[in-house]
Amino acid sequence: ALFVGEFNASLLEFERNNPYAQAIAILRDISWKHIYRAKSVQRLELQGYTIVTTLLDRYGMLLELDAEAFARLLDEGKSSCFLCERLIGRIGAKQIAAYRSDLKRYEKKSDFALVERYLRLRLLVDFISGMTDDFALYEYRTLNALTES
Repeated sequence: ALFVGEFNASLLEFERNNPYAQAIAILRDISWKHIYRAKSVQRLELQGYTIVTTLLDRYGMLLELDAEAFARLLDEGKSSCFLCERLIGRIGAKQIAAYRSDLKRYEKKSDFALVERYLRLRLLVDFISGMTDDFALYEYRTLNALTES
């Protein structure tokens, strides 16, 4: 079943009497009770959630620009949105290059506006998801005008 692609279960859970499967089940229960439900872990999860959603909200301003305004921002660094001018400069050159490269493949398509919007969304998500925890915290503090304590 495994070799023909018909095995649809976890290997260790398939044989419930397997001592390794039993050990994993015990570790899963211990982890749930004593790690994932610990207040310190939940605090970190809530902090992470707040940081990521705040970054998405802040950088989401770049999604409010139409495609032409965003292209002008990338090409000339100018926009009617002062904050957008500052935010775009914080996004890495690699992410911008990937956006531009992908965009070129779709320039002549009839659904270009939709594709451009998708690529811009992906640009922001890739940028934020690629941040280390420390950089995400630094960016969060920067964008919220917080100083380190």
